[in-house]
Amino acid sequence: MAGMKDDAGKARFDLLPPLALKEVAMILTGGCYKYEEESWRGVPDLEKRYDAAAKRHMSKHQLWERGSGLPGGSQIDPDMNCHHLAHAICCLMFKLELELEKLPSVDERFQRPQSVRDRLRREDQERLTGGTESCQPPIEVRSVR
Repeated sequence: MAGMKDDAGKARFDLLPPLALKEVAMILTGGCYKYEEESWRGVPDLEKRYDAAAKRHMSKHQLWERGSGLPGGSQIDPDMNCHHLAHAICCLMFKLELELEKLPSVDERFQRPQSVRDRLRREDQERLTGGTESCQPPIEVRSVR
């Protein structure tokens, strides 16, 4: 008997780049030792402060990347010995998490016609029947409030 699993229309977590994902996870793990788990949620003026932190990490990486010789540039943050871009991604993930929490639940958003899930199901069906193998962006663009 052949096994079956219906993955049509589901998020493709296998597309997440594993090395980058691990680097971000290492920052979150280090943050648990340095502070407390989930303590980022209690930071006063969180959106503004994490926006600034992401920009600082991006700036340090950009100075390193350009090889300008200017002081302050580096690829690795000496505080946690992790990549500056991973720190920036982590800061942006905190901001994104808060914004997504304000939106209707994922299940409610996928009830709309022409949702991302509908698009993914169609693409999965096309792949199974010999159609395209490309990973196209969703048709619908959701506005952020």
